[in-house]
Amino acid sequence: MSKLPIPSWLNLPEAIVWLVDQGILEADAKSNLPRAFRDDLIQTRGRCKTFSDWHGHRTIQSFYWDQAKVDWESSSFTIPANRGQKHNFTDVDVSLDGLSSWLGEGDSGKNAAVEFPEYTPPYMAFMFRAVAEMELSEENTPLKKTIEAWLTDHWPSELGDISNRAVENMATFLRPPKAQRGGNTRAKKPSKGDTP
Repeated sequence: MSKLPIPSWLNLPEAIVWLVDQGILEADAKSNLPRAFRDDLIQTRGRCKTFSDWHGHRTIQSFYWDQAKVDWESSSFTIPANRGQKHNFTDVDVSLDGLSSWLGEGDSGKNAAVEFPEYTPPYMAFMFRAVAEMELSEENTPLKKTIEAWLTDHWPSELGDISNRAVENMATFLRPPKAQRGGNTRAKKPSKGDTP
């Protein structure tokens, strides 16, 4: 069953849940988000009835967050204002793209919540099989030629004839990027004073 896409704007409780899902502690999220809003790192929008020119759901300027008293549950905040009048911002939303960028996740942070699709292309399925059966990991990275030999020996008939190029490419992708530099570590040449 497919899931609905993540909305591009989240209310404050949803933003906290989203951050917790990314591995951020709830207390850290609540203490650091207002600063990120104030520093204009994450765009917010909301409603405020105390401003005569404020109609509808509008972008909240970052300076309003400077003295904000946030009510996380009701997705609102209050700020003190001149002459003792307080301003109450309600229906506060947070930009998901802004949250993602703040965490360094890139566009929409959707990569952080990626689920495997129902369909797996045959080449990918074969590569997953290789990872499982060869018990590949960061600590267990055989030589590329060892992986190529396994792929050749276990090539599924549904992939058609063996392609050397496909085998080489798969072997490359089954190894971590740091292993792609290739080559053996050169032995240090003895200096004149060293004994063999």
